[in-house]
Amino acid sequence: MFEDKAEIRNIFRFSNAKKGLGYGYGDGWMIPNYNDPNNYARNIDIMENLSFKHAVNDFYDYSVRFGVYHNRNSNYLLPDKFYPSMEDITKNNGTRLNFMTQHNLNLTDWNKLSIGYNLENEYIDSHSYSDYGWGATTYKIKDSTLQNDVYINDVINIKDKLFIRGGVRYIHNDAFGDYVTPNGSAALVLPTFNIKGAKTKFRGSWGQSVNNPTLYQRFANVPAWNFFANPNLDAEKLTGWDV
Repeated sequence: MFEDKAEIRNIFRFSNAKKGLGYGYGDGWMIPNYNDPNNYARNIDIMENLSFKHAVNDFYDYSVRFGVYHNRNSNYLLPDKFYPSMEDITKNNGTRLNFMTQHNLNLTDWNKLSIGYNLENEYIDSHSYSDYGWGATTYKIKDSTLQNDVYINDVINIKDKLFIRGGVRYIHNDAFGDYVTPNGSAALVLPTFNIKGAKTKFRGSWGQSVNNPTLYQRFANVPAWNFFANPNLDAEKLTGWDV
């Protein structure tokens, strides 16, 4: 059907790790320190990435990719014989969904135009329970964000010696608003002086981007270790260049 012009690739990863946190009770005099087996962290990570590429003809090709990443980060401080009334359990569950498609048009032998769309959906469910003998406290939060991107890039190749690329991306995030981020780059390939067959490349680029804080950075708390996220984080606007 695709005449050897298509590729399907699937990547799946799973990990389940338990780690002792190395904490113990005691002051080194009355009760010796030890690594408490009831004080540990468990991390579960699941990743699925499915992509499809198809070169329809010499003029048009496209790609589609779907991905999901799920992380469950849990911390436990359970009662034991030294402190039977102490208990602290924190669970931070996060899921990120991603869908992307890009369509490439070979307008001429030296000009390639790319148009793409990207969707990201992030979800977090964080809750904790703490009881240190003077009253229990609980913390719960659920939140999600949705982001849509569209972008366009144009690449000009002049005799495999001069490469010029320019593009722009429009970003809409329901938590941080709208952004337009342009970018561009150029490369010049010349023969290397006095070395037969060698080439030297001169390149430079300039671009703007936006780094939005994740829901984990804004809401994932671990009260037992005095780790509290910052719900008031703002998006970071970046401008970078290199030569």
